[in-house]
Amino acid sequence: MFIGNFIWTFRLSLGDYDLIGEVPGMPYADCVMFWVVWLLSVTLTSIVFLNFIIAEASASYAKVVDDMEAIISKERAGMTQEAEEMTRKSSKTEVHYPPYLIVRSVEH
Repeated sequence: MFIGNFIWTFRLSLGDYDLIGEVPGMPYADCVMFWVVWLLSVTLTSIVFLNFIIAEASASYAKVVDDMEAIISKERAGMTQEAEEMTRKSSKTEVHYPPYLIVRSVEH
């Protein structure tokens, strides 16, 4: 009977509130035990779900930070290409637009 009551209370803590109407008909000791187990279950499930949300947010942030440098370089190259396309052909001299591009990077 105790395990059945525990499962019943656990269902309530997960959001199945159809069973809460049965609590007033319980003896006092069972009613107190019901609310104690319900409170512990709600607290435990809230901690677990919040921990999951924090872990997912941290993973998403780490993914964005890892990809940020590549995205910035890609956008910068796209803006450079767009600027070159908008420039008149008479302005594209060897001095302003060399045939090659030297890229330097610092190793970490």
